[in-house]
Amino acid sequence: MLTGPERSRLSRVIAVATGKGGVGKTSITANVSGLLAASGLKVLAIDLDSQSNLGEDLGYTATDRADHGEAAFHAISSGKPLQPITDVRPGLDVVPAGEYLEDLAVTLESRRARKGTEALEALAVSLLP
Repeated sequence: MLTGPERSRLSRVIAVATGKGGVGKTSITANVSGLLAASGLKVLAIDLDSQSNLGEDLGYTATDRADHGEAAFHAISSGKPLQPITDVRPGLDVVPAGEYLEDLAVTLESRRARKGTEALEALAVSLLP
């Protein structure tokens, strides 16, 4: 379970999430991330959608920088730090998604069944330095 000090280190996290498709989550993420980076902030956008549309919006899908979500899957499922692709735009780093993330929900649910609800904080833990 994330304690007070660990939880407070995540106070600048913004999540754009819903189970409903086609409502603009990716467009909001791409645009807000880009605008925050353009304003001088250091931004990390994490794409957890196996369709990887954020990569399409930001233009790295057809490059060797896109790993189809493999690094994100291994980091989140193992609790290791995320390894983003850097400078997708000035000040904007991205953890890319893809088909590797299709199994992430199953992996996390299996861990939750064995270890309890703190297993569901795997993404938050991978964000901590």
